[in-house]
Amino acid sequence: MAITAALSGKNTLNELTDMKRHTDHKITGIFYVLVFFLSLYLIIADLAFYETLYLLPVLTALAGCGVSITALRNFKFLSKKAENPGMFAKNRTFSYAFLKENLWFQVTLAVTFLGAHPRSPEFINPALHVFILYFVFYYREFVPKTSYGSWEVGNNKINSKSNGWVTFINLQVKIVRWNYVAKKTLLFYLFLLSTLEHVFGLPAETYITMNDRFIFYLLTLDAMHNITTTFFLQTLKFKGFISAELFSFLFNVSPLIGVYLTLKLFFQHTFNVAFALAVAIDLWINLEFIYPCKLSFEWKNRWQVINKFILVGSAIAYNYYTL
Repeated sequence: MAITAALSGKNTLNELTDMKRHTDHKITGIFYVLVFFLSLYLIIADLAFYETLYLLPVLTALAGCGVSITALRNFKFLSKKAENPGMFAKNRTFSYAFLKENLWFQVTLAVTFLGAHPRSPEFINPALHVFILYFVFYYREFVPKTSYGSWEVGNNKINSKSNGWVTFINLQVKIVRWNYVAKKTLLFYLFLLSTLEHVFGLPAETYITMNDRFIFYLLTLDAMHNITTTFFLQTLKFKGFISAELFSFLFNVSPLIGVYLTLKLFFQHTFNVAFALAVAIDLWINLEFIYPCKLSFEWKNRWQVINKFILVGSAIAYNYYTL
């Protein structure tokens, strides 16, 4: 696993950092790191000042999408199959379909991230912002869907040959899955509360406080970071600079931060009962009925969008008539 071992082989550190190779991908990656850490610093050091800015969140969101777009342009040689068995497998990498899926995740996070910013209504109508997010949800059916199960298949098939920590890595796969489920539910809930204030023209902090937004920003950046750094970590694994075990651990560092922030939110946040029930029921229906059913992926996605529309619409109506 040591870097010295990797350096002695075909893949070298100079090759990895050569700006003549995949130039646009590396430049967007560097730019993403800069705006990401600047955003992170300002959110932690001076949230009030950060919320006076709008260009920086926009640049952060665009940079994240840019990393995925340039990856799609540079790595067309990857497998086009929707399955993604190389995710955690030694000396393997993810599929081209996974890159497309990653771009969809980046766009979804970008729309969510910008929608909760206090200055967002100055630039886009809040109701339109909600519509855009729902359109992104609908568009999911046109994006390849990779399977967490295929990650375990690749792990079991490849890593077992080299006495890899197969059980440990399969545990990491499960952590990734449930971290994704929990984080997307919480971010959607906080996005809705923030947007509701804008749509109803309510005073700031009626439903979501600055402390709540602080956690929202960090969780969103955490999700963006988890998606974007995947490219770099995958390259290190594929080239042999790090092991599959180390990759799985580094990939999952962020859930630890997410768990802490989620617990912090639960202790300080005053939950909006209608919206909390809406997202909880939505999650339950997805896990209990939609995911396990034998419908095609396209129809599963359509039912998910319909489900969200009905439940969130009901919560909005309840909040409107109880103002």
